[in-house]
Amino acid sequence: MHFTSTTWPWWLASQMGSVRVSETRAHRLNPLAVHVLWTRSLCVLAWHANTGGWERLGVDSGAYSRELMANCEEVGAMGNASCAQILSKAFQRTEVEGSCTCLLAKYSATEGRLDVVSVGDCSMLVVRDGKVVFKTEVQEHAWNQPYQLSHPAFNLADTPEDALEFSFSVIPGDIVVLGSDGLWDNIWDTDVLEAIAASETMRGSFDGSDQWQNETQELAQRLLELAAAHSLDDAYASPFAQEQEGELRQSETFLTRLIDGMGLGKPRVAAIGGKIDDVTVLCAIIG
Repeated sequence: MHFTSTTWPWWLASQMGSVRVSETRAHRLNPLAVHVLWTRSLCVLAWHANTGGWERLGVDSGAYSRELMANCEEVGAMGNASCAQILSKAFQRTEVEGSCTCLLAKYSATEGRLDVVSVGDCSMLVVRDGKVVFKTEVQEHAWNQPYQLSHPAFNLADTPEDALEFSFSVIPGDIVVLGSDGLWDNIWDTDVLEAIAASETMRGSFDGSDQWQNETQELAQRLLELAAAHSLDDAYASPFAQEQEGELRQSETFLTRLIDGMGLGKPRVAAIGGKIDDVTVLCAIIG
C-alpha cells in the first residue's frame, strides 16, 4: 500500500503497499481538529467534536481523538481484528476526557474488500467508472448533532455498539474518498465526479503508474479547495443548507403555514450558504 499524506500547505510521504492514497488537510478554524492515522491496511479518521464546549471546561479537545487513534493502531497491530473489534477495544482503553466522531476503514488486498465502521458524520464513498457505487451513511441525533464517542463518564456518550458497519467489494481502479463533515457539508457527490472527470488520467483505464499517485494528490487538493470556497459562499446551495432547510420545514406547524399563507407571519428566509469548518480529504486508488 502506498500512502501520500498532505497536511496543507505541507507535503509528507510514507511507503505502505498496494493502495495509493493522497490526503490533503486544511485546518481553517482549529489546527488540531482532525487526526488521521494510517498503517499498512488501516485508516482512521477522527474529528473531535464540540471543541468549544470542551475547552470551556478546561479540557484539551483533541486529546481524546489522539488517544483513541493510538489505541486503534495498537489494537490493530495485534492481529486480524475487524474494524468493529478494533474500535471497541480502543474505546475501552481510551481514558482521557473529550469526544470525537470517527471512521475506520480497513482494506483487505487478498479479499478485495473495504470494511468500514463509523460513528458520526465522517463519510467515505467509492467511485467506479465515473459513478458513485458506494457511500457510508452518517449518524445524527438531530440536525448538526452527530453521534460521537467519549469517555464513559460523559453520560450522553455514544459507544462503538452504536456504530454503523459497512463492507464493500472493491476492484483495481476504484477511487475512494474519505472526508470529515467539513468536506461533505460543502460539496455534493456530483462535485466529486466532476473533479475526477477533470483528470485525463482518471478518465482512462487504471494502469498502476506513478501518474495515478500524482492524480490522487491533485484530486484531494481540488476537493479541498472546492469545499473551502463553498464554505465561504453565502449564496451557495450547500448540502448543509439543504439539510437545514429540511429541518426548518419539518418544524413548521399547520398554524404557522396557515399564518404565513395569509401573509400575516414574518417571511422565512430560506437556508442558504456553505458551512465554515475544518476540512480533511483523503483519496485512494485501489491497485
